[in-house]
Amino acid sequence: ILLLFLSFIPAHATNKDSLVLIIQNQNIPDTSRIKASRELAYFYLMEAGNAELALKAADAGLNIATKNNLYFWQGKMTALKGYINQNLTRDFEQAINSYFLALRFYDKAEKNHEKFAVYLNLGNIYQDYNQANDAIKYYRLAEEIAIEHKNEEDLALVYSNLGAVYNTKEMDDEALQYYTKSKYYYKKFNSEVDIAVIDFNVTNISVQQTG
Repeated sequence: ILLLFLSFIPAHATNKDSLVLIIQNQNIPDTSRIKASRELAYFYLMEAGNAELALKAADAGLNIATKNNLYFWQGKMTALKGYINQNLTRDFEQAINSYFLALRFYDKAEKNHEKFAVYLNLGNIYQDYNQANDAIKYYRLAEEIAIEHKNEEDLALVYSNLGAVYNTKEMDDEALQYYTKSKYYYKKFNSEVDIAVIDFNVTNISVQQTG
């Protein structure tokens, strides 16, 4: 199972009625209203499982960001819409369109590191589509950003996903290479669950080779 990652989810859900009041109050700073819409979207996404309301909440924040040319937040909210479509509606075409648009906003905002999650999720979608080469393309773009920012946790995740996609291509040597890299980083963080998953996948490859 490929891990999904977009951005830090708010640690706790605020009362949704309070969030709506914040979003509607034009006397409150725009960024605070956008953040409230983002938290409301996560509430509908993670707790209520309501795609329609999650997308409406994301659109509310996107509209505020668009009116004020807040490119960073346009990217954030557009990427969130992609994530909702990817994981809740399973509308991969809409998700891909949103992710590509988010990348353009991040370029305008000069926030290259924010592209990591977008590239990773694009890779996951193409993996779900059984388009392994495209999945590898976007995982490698995510890898470049993780290396640039020296983020070893992100590298562990990317290498795990690369191992999985090469495994589906039955390219055992490449799969083992990336699983080994991923395990190296997961060991640094004592991430026992992730290490166990890697070991299980490596064992499966070994069994297939001997079988």
